[in-house]
Amino acid sequence: NVLSKNIKQSIGSAKKMEMDIHTQNKNKMNNQMGEIKQLKDQIDALQSTVQKLTSIAQALLPSLLKNSQMDQEEIQEIIDIEDDQ
Repeated sequence: NVLSKNIKQSIGSAKKMEMDIHTQNKNKMNNQMGEIKQLKDQIDALQSTVQKLTSIAQALLPSLLKNSQMDQEEIQEIIDIEDDQ
């Protein structure tokens, strides 16, 4: 009778431990899902930023190339003037 009571208590303890572990695992999974969602949101925001920066760079590129060409022409003029002297 005492033995059967001890066995029942052990089974009850084991079931409680199993439920506790199940709850812990479920909580961990929920936390991980939340972290994954945050990371996905951050990735989306970064992709949006990259697209905006790419658009800005593409818009500035013709002007930068023009300025670069002007700088090269000015440098060549200075070199020509120095060569003439």
